Amino acid sequence: SIAYAPAGIEGLDWFIEAKKDLNEIRTPLNRLRDQSLLIGLFVAIGVVLANFLFAVGIIKPLRRIREAAHKIASGDFGIRLPVETKGEIGWLSESVNNMAVSLKKSREEIEKYSHSLEEKVEVRTEELNNKNQALGESNYIQRAHNEIVAALNTEIEIESLLKNIISKIARHTDSQLGVIYLYEDEAENLRPVSSYAIDRGLLGEGFALGHGLPGQAGQEKRAILVTEVPDNYFRISSGGIEGMPRNVLCMPITFKDQLMGVLELAGIHDYSEKAIQFLDVAGHQLGIGINNALIHLRLEDMAGDLKEKNEFLAAQNEELQAQGEELRAQAEELQVQAEELMSQKNALEEKTEQVKVSDRLKSEFVSNMSHEFRTPLNVLLGLTNLMAEGNTGAINEKQKEYLESRVRWIYL
Repeated sequence: SIAYAPAGIEGLDWFIEAKKDLNEIRTPLNRLRDQSLLIGLFVAIGVVLANFLFAVGIIKPLRRIREAAHKIASGDFGIRLPVETKGEIGWLSESVNNMAVSLKKSREEIEKYSHSLEEKVEVRTEELNNKNQALGESNYIQRAHNEIVAALNTEIEIESLLKNIISKIARHTDSQLGVIYLYEDEAENLRPVSSYAIDRGLLGEGFALGHGLPGQAGQEKRAILVTEVPDNYFRISSGGIEGMPRNVLCMPITFKDQLMGVLELAGIHDYSEKAIQFLDVAGHQLGIGINNALIHLRLEDMAGDLKEKNEFLAAQNEELQAQGEELRAQAEELQVQAEELMSQKNALEEKTEQVKVSDRLKSEFVSNMSHEFRTPLNVLLGLTNLMAEGNTGAINEKQKEYLESRVRWIYL
């Protein structure tokens, strides 16, 4: 083996070279390797021996600890390990015992808390069930109200409206009989309009205010519930039921504190407070529907009257137009006749003027001629009188009558 390095002499570029045999260099290294291997072998044997002894010393306590851990894991917190040695194994055994005690105490607390929690859960579950039941009943009542409102908004003809409503109310209140009476203000009478499972022939003409349960409920404007039904009340009849109802309820139907009618229901079940509250709201809704139906009916009557009046006025207008045409024709005819009369008047005036002129001329002529004829006529008159008196000689009666007639003619 050769080793070399610079000599480090200033001004000289020299190197130092060392030469040594390779075996001389490897001999201490081989000796050190053999020693290391020998030491490692002894250390390994010691470790294995120590581990064997340690394992032999702790395997039995570890087995007991493992068995105790399995029992604790299975829920047996009453197991306790004997602490035979000090050190890690003893501390581990004490820790396992403390863990078992702590777990047992925790289980007792958990069981106590779980029991309390179960009671709270049961109470809360019951409260939720009650709330769900109340909510379900409230939702059912709301759906029933919505169904009734939808029916009120759909129907406008009062008889079909009440027939539809009485069926829905009877179904939602589990009623077997039902009647709706409509209040007639002028007669102050409740007239049956719609019925459910009752022969209309048995209802009669209705009730006056204050008479019967419907009349009393209508007069007082409050619900009347009868639980002891008399024997002469309407009977429930069907294929499987034949008997008397147990309860009768009369509910007034109002609109703005104005009586519109009375709802009468009967059934074999008791009416709950919620059913009565439902009927109270339904009564107000039904009052609104009846009022709207009556307004619609009055509007239809008014529309019919208005139509008849319009037709009558149209006929009168046509007649007046015909009369006007006739009057215009008559006026034109009168105008023509007036013009003709005017022309006739003018012609008559002209003729009248001509007659006046003619009369005046005639008068003048007669006046002139009378003067001319007066002297001969006087002579003839005198001669005729003398002859009539017989002064000129004897005459017979016939001659005398002729002379007298001539005298009368002369005087005329």
